[in-house]
Amino acid sequence: MTLAERFMAAFAGFGAAHGRTDISEERRAGKTKAKSYVVRKPLTVELVQEHLDGKTGVGSIPINEDNKCKFGALDIDVYPLDHAALIRQLSENNVPCIVCRSKSGGAHIFFFFKEWFSAGQFRDKAAEIAAMLGHGKCEIFPKQEQVLVERGDVGNFINLPYFHSEQTLRPAVLPDGDGATLEQFLDMVDEISIDPNEFMKLPIGGSVDLYPDYIPCVRQMLSIGISEGGRNKFAFQLGIFLKKYDEVNWKTLLEEHNAKDFKPPLPASEIVTIQNQVEKKEWGYLCSEEPMASYCNKNICRTLKHGIGGGGTLPTISGLSVVMSEPRLWFLDIDGRRLELDTDELQNPRLFQRSCMEQLNFMPERAKDADWQVLINNLMDNCNQIEVPEELTGRDLTAGLRGTNGETDVSTNPTSSSSWPSPSSIRTSSDSDTVHEIDFLVLLSQLVVIALLAASCFPARIVGPDAVCGRCLATNWVNPRPTA
Repeated sequence: MTLAERFMAAFAGFGAAHGRTDISEERRAGKTKAKSYVVRKPLTVELVQEHLDGKTGVGSIPINEDNKCKFGALDIDVYPLDHAALIRQLSENNVPCIVCRSKSGGAHIFFFFKEWFSAGQFRDKAAEIAAMLGHGKCEIFPKQEQVLVERGDVGNFINLPYFHSEQTLRPAVLPDGDGATLEQFLDMVDEISIDPNEFMKLPIGGSVDLYPDYIPCVRQMLSIGISEGGRNKFAFQLGIFLKKYDEVNWKTLLEEHNAKDFKPPLPASEIVTIQNQVEKKEWGYLCSEEPMASYCNKNICRTLKHGIGGGGTLPTISGLSVVMSEPRLWFLDIDGRRLELDTDELQNPRLFQRSCMEQLNFMPERAKDADWQVLINNLMDNCNQIEVPEELTGRDLTAGLRGTNGETDVSTNPTSSSSWPSPSSIRTSSDSDTVHEIDFLVLLSQLVVIALLAASCFPARIVGPDAVCGRCLATNWVNPRPTA
């Protein structure tokens, strides 16, 4: 196999599409601004070779049409980032992966597998690894557990490493911090590729055995120790959890953890203040605040007795994609599950909430309008644009697929992306001559009604050259008849 063929095999994904990214010179929040879009053509060896030659950069969509993946990644957007330290941390926890520099200077941590397996299973394990690393907020690829292929969806792509491989700025990073050659990278892929079952059994961290009933962020942070900079916030989160965990002894447990796990411990007076605050009312967890957010794993937390329980917090919302049809059709990842929206449902948090209830069978917390606007604007900065399928070019993508109330029309819902209904197919089963005849009769009847209305209108008053019709109250009606 050539290097391009080996490279393409390593990043096998969605069979009918691939990604492109046009880079601009503008930067925002430390990242280079770019326009990302999906091309509805397979990723080929020729395209991969152009990528490696530095001509046209491409991306691969990790999830395939069967909702399985053969590679995955964590996208860590932290600047500056110590790549060598990240590699050491992964090596100490025996995680088989390859760390590559991303185009913005962060890291893409790639995982490669010997067989295809469930994208949902990979995302669950990847979330554990991200929380263990202290990057619980990073993006996980595949971004979704399923793609709605029959609706024109193709999932989100990740930019591939080794663009312009001879002088690449996106190499795999060796333990000493140097960049690996393309040949070294492909050999590393062969070496670290793992059976999916073995990957799912990897013991991540070591805190599960130490505090098996503790929520993930608390469990992970206690296992590594609480240092200065986030002690007060974490002590408050710990107090909230311990009060749910043991209503009788929670204050004593908080004091014990402070003495044993905080480096250095908080003064006793501060612990007493936190105890008094926690005792006043039933607090919700501080999931979105640091340092907890970096060690958060919502999927596991929801399964625990004293976890978030699926309510009270906004789900993880990411992976915005848009099919460039008229009207637009949007897709969002909600905790890894794919949600289809029209523009009104994306814009309005209440309609979004309703869409989650109808499609995903749960009602998320409703975001405030201002917060929702900030969230959607951030997502639109990196929105994944999807070309309209060729068979729908010139048509309304949603024709026949949604009813007048936005509900799926089962009678015309296609079973595959190759069987989209044409607008004419849902109009009538008559032949074209009959359709034209019906159209003419409808138009004629409308003209008759308009003529009758016009003849019956009478002016209520005359204002200059214009009259106001007293029956239909239409303004600027020019009365053709003389008035008394």
